[in-house]
Amino acid sequence: MGSTRILCHFAAVMLTVAVNDAIASPNSQLPFKPLPAIGDFSTGNYDLTFKPPEHAMYCPLPDGWTGSDHGTIVFLEPPRLCYGAGYPSSGRGFEPAQTARIEIYYGYSFGDDGAKPPACKAAGVVMLFGKKTLLCRDAWRGLATLSASGQYEADSPAEFSATLVAKPTDLNRYLPEFAKLIASVRPCSTKFKGSDRKTFVVGHGSACPPGQWF
Repeated sequence: MGSTRILCHFAAVMLTVAVNDAIASPNSQLPFKPLPAIGDFSTGNYDLTFKPPEHAMYCPLPDGWTGSDHGTIVFLEPPRLCYGAGYPSSGRGFEPAQTARIEIYYGYSFGDDGAKPPACKAAGVVMLFGKKTLLCRDAWRGLATLSASGQYEADSPAEFSATLVAKPTDLNRYLPEFAKLIASVRPCSTKFKGSDRKTFVVGHGSACPPGQWF
């Protein structure tokens, strides 16, 4: 299981730039409507869960999608149309690109690779995994962003990041919902049955809730 997840994470990292360029662009998929993000989000692959804001929307993965579980996008206002998804599930096609949203990513952490971390323009703090965590402000194609990230323990060391993307004039409007989502993020555990029919637990903390949307 672990080696499969590592390969998926590597592929997701290699495709990050391509996904960022295509994230809000139509592709070969026929357009479809977003759906309400009802109930807790949960991933048994990375032993993590969080609560979306009320009235949040998401673009479901299209039928026949093949890729790797690495996150999703929580829309704070409904996009007009959804399209397909990239190889990492964190990349969803939608329009318009200005739609206010929270981009979620999670995956295994491979420790210090020697690269210098990007500069953080501190814009306050939020609670993530029970710790005060810096909010970093930046910009992307005329939109303002606030991001926070942290480490946690799944079946292996893992990482989580969330980025609020909105028009500069709307950033403060959506900040409370963003902070509340981040504060709700927690590790969870999942039960599996092995080939010998014995049950074993992966992850930490209370059981992951059933994932009702993705």
